[in-house]
Amino acid sequence: MESHYCRANTKNEFLAPELNLTTMYNMYVSEMAADKKKPASRSLYNNIFKSLGLKFFALKKDACGICLRKMKENPTDESFLTMYQKHMDEKVKVRQVKEEAKKMASENPKICAAVFDLQQVIYTPKSHHSSIFYKRRLVNYNFTIFDLQSQEGRCFLWHEGIARRRANEISTCIYKFLQEKDSDGTEEVILFCDGCVRQNNNSVLPSMILYTLEHAKNLKKVTVNYFETNHGQNEGDCMHSVIERKVSKQPEIMVPSQLATLIQTARATGKKRYTVYEINTVDVIDWKRYGQDIGLHAWRDAIDSNSLVWTKVMSVALEKRKGECDKTDMLFKHSHMEEFSVVNKPPKRQKDKYKSKTLSRPQNAYASVPKLSLPKYNDLIALCSGPKPVVYQQDQIMFYSNLPHTHK
Repeated sequence: MESHYCRANTKNEFLAPELNLTTMYNMYVSEMAADKKKPASRSLYNNIFKSLGLKFFALKKDACGICLRKMKENPTDESFLTMYQKHMDEKVKVRQVKEEAKKMASENPKICAAVFDLQQVIYTPKSHHSSIFYKRRLVNYNFTIFDLQSQEGRCFLWHEGIARRRANEISTCIYKFLQEKDSDGTEEVILFCDGCVRQNNNSVLPSMILYTLEHAKNLKKVTVNYFETNHGQNEGDCMHSVIERKVSKQPEIMVPSQLATLIQTARATGKKRYTVYEINTVDVIDWKRYGQDIGLHAWRDAIDSNSLVWTKVMSVALEKRKGECDKTDMLFKHSHMEEFSVVNKPPKRQKDKYKSKTLSRPQNAYASVPKLSLPKYNDLIALCSGPKPVVYQQDQIMFYSNLPHTHK
């Protein structure tokens, strides 16, 4: 399994959370007995396990390196202390901004405040069958949006045979949410999320918001605030915990379609169910290409001479100009302690004017459905066959058999 954050930096490898040392040792002993060999002792097995840098689950939020260094080493050099103080100031300030947005939403029904995040991946099939731990399984993605005022949770569900988990997919889910809010008469949406550059903190999301506002009937302003690095804990985490607890209690989850029902019923009796939207390949819009077509990815200069650096943005807002429904301003901050800078849009060249007129709407992100690798596909088929298959119902076997895959 993959660590949810900092996948490229972690030195650990993560095993399925259903496993533990006792289960693994018993599986090992059974294998040795089947081969008529004497197993190693449990203590030797444990020592080898520890030497391999293995863990049984991926942490949802990796520990903050800056805070750990301050706690363990307590450095006194001025450069570190300055960086640490700014780090803590940003953490506190964005939480204050979130509480203010929450209060505004509770006082004004035309304002919505929400947090969004991608939950840890969920693997299917899920079973206690020991053979499942030797095979690659299908990755399922669950993107969540949690309304801070109404406490409503929305889940956007898909698997790796439908789409990936990139900025286009995330922006498409938020686009659907903003369309819903616009239909409800909402005029302002304030969003909060972590600053994952690949998925959230880039020009793709603002490109989608710009398009949404220019075609909205009621929505006038959308702001995205980024939590300080490794301090993105928020109310949406409880939503993930509830879903993960529900999934962990199920002895078997064979196919992705069963996840939708589980997630809908994850909340305790008496609370409003989570709304689940199942994403299809044709739903995913190429917002990255759209941003390039309209030139938004190249917007850099602000009216106050500040330069926009997408990877350093801590807050970005897009707002319709009053009385000018086809004009939208973009504002940004590199720090939550700063005032907003207004982006100075470069003048459109003649060919860009023609191009923007011909773009009736952004295009689909996928020309065809993504394909699984052949080794993963073979592993999934292996789980559907043999004398004691993990997946045994015919319709479920057909689902895995029909997954698009490479042939090399």
